[in-house]
Amino acid sequence: MRVVRAAGQNVSPSDDGRLYDQIFSDGLFTDTTFTNLGSNNVQVSAMYGDLCGRDFTIEQMTLAVTLPDGEGETTGYIYVEIDTSSEDVITLNSALAPFTPTYEDINTNGAVAQMVLAEYTASAVAVTSVTPVYPKATAGSLSAGSVATVENAQAVQAHSAGDYI
Repeated sequence: MRVVRAAGQNVSPSDDGRLYDQIFSDGLFTDTTFTNLGSNNVQVSAMYGDLCGRDFTIEQMTLAVTLPDGEGETTGYIYVEIDTSSEDVITLNSALAPFTPTYEDINTNGAVAQMVLAEYTASAVAVTSVTPVYPKATAGSLSAGSVATVENAQAVQAHSAGDYI
């Protein structure tokens, strides 16, 4: 047994991850843009987000996305990956459809969590469109009643000590 946040204790990333995963939903805290630069290049603006309770930042970068072979257009996905078993713990990648993100609990016994940030359409020679699809991170995991309600109008009655307003 141990008290996680007590004098003399070390708080691990998994400890914090489990806590933050209960507070924040997966997603980005800031708006992020994806710009088609031609060929297979997509410019991704800087981002700050949360995935499986692990907050992360990624600086602005140009990502060379995967293009399909053959004729016609195919859907692709730009996704962030946290892999706690890798030397490069966080990466930004792309994959062609069909693609199902891996989502293991990286705070207990899993190693990989992925979140799709954008979808793109591409031919064998170039990306033709990019659409952001990332969720916004919110404090949506808090249960009802755990945060005081907010009054939007002037009080019309007295409140007692201990009332949550």
